[in-house]
Amino acid sequence: MKSVKHRQILRLIAEIRGSHSEMKNIFLFGSCLNLFKILRTVFPEAKAWFDLNHVITEIDGRFYDITGQVQKKNHIEITQIFGSKRRTSRSFSTMDKFEFDIVSAKTLLV
Repeated sequence: MKSVKHRQILRLIAEIRGSHSEMKNIFLFGSCLNLFKILRTVFPEAKAWFDLNHVITEIDGRFYDITGQVQKKNHIEITQIFGSKRRTSRSFSTMDKFEFDIVSAKTLLV
């Protein structure tokens, strides 16, 4: 079952990436959190992980970004950064109103 879901996730990511020539750049450089949010609408169990530069998405123990499956390196689960799921949700709402600023996020981790 997990391998079926994994293939579904990879197909969805490939569709998003293939929908426009700039999608890879958009979701690698500035909108990686938005890709997580898209994946979470389809897979509610998705979790966001952040490494000071890039958000990746965990679903069933596997990690993804716009390129497909990736390795988790120095990423920290975002709920650990913001302290709780409620604060994380509020922070996501704020990020929707303003462009996500990596520099500001870095200050939260220091």
